Amino acid sequence: MCEQCREYDIDNHVSQDELAEVMNVTKNMIVNWERGVSRPTIEDLLLYADICNKNLFEILVFE
Repeated sequence: MCEQCREYDIDNHVSQDELAEVMNVTKNMIVNWERGVSRPTIEDLLLYADICNKNLFEILVFE
């Protein structure tokens, strides 16, 4: 999910603060997901997929 988070932020001009607010998590959590320090819950993944207009498979598959 790390790469997808960064791509979404860049493509949609969304800050980590804005994404965190929409997902009801802290900015620090978003940063840690992007860096691979921690992993989101399945609920967070589902919400993130919905926000990005992607399905869960697209979020979880890394190229």
